[in-house]
Amino acid sequence: MNLLSQHGYDGQIVFLDGSNNDPVSTRVFKEWKERHKDDGLISGSTTADKKAAIVEEFRDRASILIGTEAAAEGINLQFCNIVVNYDLPWNPQRIEQRIGRCHRYGQKNDVIVINFLNRANAADQRVFDLLSQKFRLFDGVFGSSDEVLGAIEDGVDFEKRILDIYQTCRSPEEIKAAFDGLQEELSDQISENITKARQSILENFDEEVAAHLKNCHEGTKTELDKFSRWLCNFFIMQGAERVEPLDQWRFAYIENGERKTYNLRWRDAEELHDEFLRRDGELCIDWISQAMSVETPSVAIQFTHSTLPSADRISFLDSHPNMKSGIISIDKLTHKGIDNEEHLIFSVATNDGTSIDDEMLERIMELEAVVFGECSPETENLIRVRQEGIQKQKDDIAERNKQFFLEQVEKLDAYSEDLKEGLQKRLRALKKEIAEKRKDFRNSKDICSLDEMLEKRSAVTALEEKRKKMEREISLEEDRISLENEALQEDIRNRLNGEIETETIMTFSFEIV
Repeated sequence: MNLLSQHGYDGQIVFLDGSNNDPVSTRVFKEWKERHKDDGLISGSTTADKKAAIVEEFRDRASILIGTEAAAEGINLQFCNIVVNYDLPWNPQRIEQRIGRCHRYGQKNDVIVINFLNRANAADQRVFDLLSQKFRLFDGVFGSSDEVLGAIEDGVDFEKRILDIYQTCRSPEEIKAAFDGLQEELSDQISENITKARQSILENFDEEVAAHLKNCHEGTKTELDKFSRWLCNFFIMQGAERVEPLDQWRFAYIENGERKTYNLRWRDAEELHDEFLRRDGELCIDWISQAMSVETPSVAIQFTHSTLPSADRISFLDSHPNMKSGIISIDKLTHKGIDNEEHLIFSVATNDGTSIDDEMLERIMELEAVVFGECSPETENLIRVRQEGIQKQKDDIAERNKQFFLEQVEKLDAYSEDLKEGLQKRLRALKKEIAEKRKDFRNSKDICSLDEMLEKRSAVTALEEKRKKMEREISLEEDRISLENEALQEDIRNRLNGEIETETIMTFSFEIV
């Protein structure tokens, strides 16, 4: 904690352990009770309410949550996507529980897991290798699962096996031999379970999802290539004499007399010793910010098509020889709701009434072009097309919001029912135990002494008291879950009522020669 406080996180750290009696937790709990004294979120269970207070503090104000194993269960941290295992447990199931706090319903980002590892310790290194390479605990979608972890039967027994190696092996050779044996023992079983888990996931997807997964890599690559091409074209256009194009993905940039070669493909950049151009890098952000701050003039643009080689020509333009000119408007629609989102709306009014979709417009705008005059006035047809495009985007947002709301309500209801069923399951198990104790008491009255009978009766009475306490806690917990469900639904409703703004980015007339 001292190290974090001295490096910019003073006052931004909260703790979660078994008691939560430290000064920070005490203050957070007191402030939380004051904030929620009138909204029904206080359940009356000090343990549960302290956890809720610390989680809320972490979500809304603090930056770092330091937790013991008590933080690995019973809390939802889907607003956080970084898990740091300061001490890496030997039990894979405990690691899954930790990651599961963040990797759960409502998470919008990839969960990043950082593991601290003492590489100087051969046993620690082998534990990590076994957990990461064999159990695939950190491999994302097809990482470890119940089927895979089931291969070890009992995580506690597995942990004891690791402990035995630490306690009995004294040399690197002994450690290696022990871990080799353990790994060999588990290897076939784990591999078989991983295969079964993957097959089960794919077999339970419908054909459309399976096809989407199959084509996901190529589709992602295509989209990245398109974006990279646009970014490269942007630098070539914006840089003028400072930028020298080298090929489709590379360009040289001269600044203050120094020449650097930038590459849009990171693997190629490594091999060619180029500098990888990052979208979130300083150079890219600066150039895009400068370009966005400049007002775009309304001009006339002439695109060159007829002189292109046949292999590079656009067949759509060849099949529409009368479509020679028109006017184009590009507008930005901003929606501030569940997530802030921006959409570009392309509106085209051609001289002969030909309709041009966004994909075709993108291809036309990649043709070589020159500015040759001022933009002609907007036409009634362009204004109509623009209004239709804006309205269509608004309708799409409204429909997505509706579907999102219905899906979230259904998931929240199912989540609440699961929690309540879990509580009731614990109560049923306790009642069963009480019934068995009572039966044992009745059946032993002829064979046990009075002291033994008193002891058995005391055990039944203690369980009855535990049942009554659990019933009270369950009632409070069910009320809390219902209130939390209602609050989450209301939050979704409020976020759905977003604001929509539109602004024209640029308008230009064009002709194609």
